[in-house]
Amino acid sequence: MVFEVIQGKTPLGGDYREYYYFTDEMFPCEKEFATRAIVRECKEGGALINEEILILKK
Repeated sequence: MVFEVIQGKTPLGGDYREYYYFTDEMFPCEKEFATRAIVRECKEGGALINEEILILKK
C-alpha cells in the first residue's frame, strides 16, 4: 500500500496525518495516479482521531 506520513498538528488536534492513495476502484496506487485518498488524523501514540475519503482532482 502506498502512503505517506505528514508530521505536524492537524485541524482536529492530531499530531500527524497518514495519506493512503487509491484509484477510482479503490485499488492502492502511486500518488501521481491516485484519484482517491484516505486521510487519517492520529495522535502521537497512533490513536485515530478522524478518517476521511477524499476525491482528488486530476
